[in-house]
Amino acid sequence: MPHEFQEVDRETQGLADALKLLAHTLEEDNIIVQARPEVQQSVYIILASAQLTLKDVELTLDQYSVIKKVQTSTGFVVQKFWSDVAIESYRILAFTRNGGDVNALRSMLMMHCNTITLATQAVQRCALILTIA
Repeated sequence: MPHEFQEVDRETQGLADALKLLAHTLEEDNIIVQARPEVQQSVYIILASAQLTLKDVELTLDQYSVIKKVQTSTGFVVQKFWSDVAIESYRILAFTRNGGDVNALRSMLMMHCNTITLATQAVQRCALILTIA
């Protein structure tokens, strides 16, 4: 598997972790309901943008992967693997909705992870201010 695919996988996992932390933060004391409307809208825009990129990842996986039955010590499992075409041609394939390559996808995932981390920190600060007030 190309190194770039492993990097995308790592960035996708980082984004998942950042989203979990944001979800946990938003659930605490139902803080988003208490936030100003522009803060709520900003969080929504950030999440909607990340959702589009994750849809790109999902579409790419669906388009360029194959499903194989793999034998294990306890039987069989079904796993997804990159197709031979994807592995051989990944440098020229489009991985984003605007035609970006695998590195553009990785950059977008990194950007979303950073943005969501900053949004989480901002929401946590708002929660602290509301607690003090």
